[in-house]
Amino acid sequence: MSPLYKTPLKRPFVLLELLIAFALVSISALPFIRYPLQHLRSEVSNLYVMELEREIDKELAKLQIKLISEPVEGEKEILLHARLTPDMSRSFKGKITVKRTGHKIDKEERECLLMTAKVEVQGPHKTPIRTERTFFILP
Repeated sequence: MSPLYKTPLKRPFVLLELLIAFALVSISALPFIRYPLQHLRSEVSNLYVMELEREIDKELAKLQIKLISEPVEGEKEILLHARLTPDMSRSFKGKITVKRTGHKIDKEERECLLMTAKVEVQGPHKTPIRTERTFFILP
């Protein structure tokens, strides 16, 4: 071959070019990672709220059985365990307040005692979950 037709040598990538390419790829990939993770966090938070509401219902059912045998007023601290899977479980503190709200006459002319139970629990991200239920208790 003659020296006039030499093939040019391949120039290697410069480190700066590689860093710029990596930065562009990471900036463009960031929204694909961030938004699904935010959505996942909000879904898990909503699942904990639903599980807490279910646990509150169970706690109120226990309270109703207890009030039938002995109608007592007062305030009580509770600890609710919300379990999504065996690996994902959290505990939440709250309180139950029971008050006697009055009397009512039922269809059979019996006097019923009205008891109101209020439950307040601090849910995920400090969102308060409040539930109120009235029980009709026969003497």
